[in-house]
Amino acid sequence: MTGTVQCVVLDCADVLELAEFYRHLLGGEINKPDPRWSLDDDWATLHVPGGLVLCFQRVPDHRPPIWG
Repeated sequence: MTGTVQCVVLDCADVLELAEFYRHLLGGEINKPDPRWSLDDDWATLHVPGGLVLCFQRVPDHRPPIWG
């Protein structure tokens, strides 16, 4: 049996802000209807051309990574 990645989930403070950031980088459609999950204020998706789906999940007290 081979597994298939359906999505990659990123934690964040503002789901729509991060989805929009990645849409500018990769293209795609934010919150495209998809029966695999529901959308709300704490969850957003980005369907990227080629089939990848990025999901964004609001996390209370999220601390962004420090690079470098």
